[in-house]
Amino acid sequence: MEVLGVLSGVGHLPVEVARSAKELGYHVVAVGVVPGIDEELPGSVDVYYDINIGKIGKIISTLKKNKVTKVNDRQGNKGS
Repeated sequence: MEVLGVLSGVGHLPVEVARSAKELGYHVVAVGVVPGIDEELPGSVDVYYDINIGKIGKIISTLKKNKVTKVNDRQGNKGS
């Protein structure tokens, strides 16, 4: 199973991305990188973390620890 990492700021788009990915069979790991993320996000993913955007090393190590194979930022941009 592929693991998608969703990096989330404010707004509802990360929730929609997570829900769609889960429907497609992805295991979804989300990281809220700023205060004020959509309150629905933690319940829409398999694993959720709050990590400040300034701690990029911790974000990367958390994604690696969770075996993330794809990343989607809050703008809908994907990278591998």
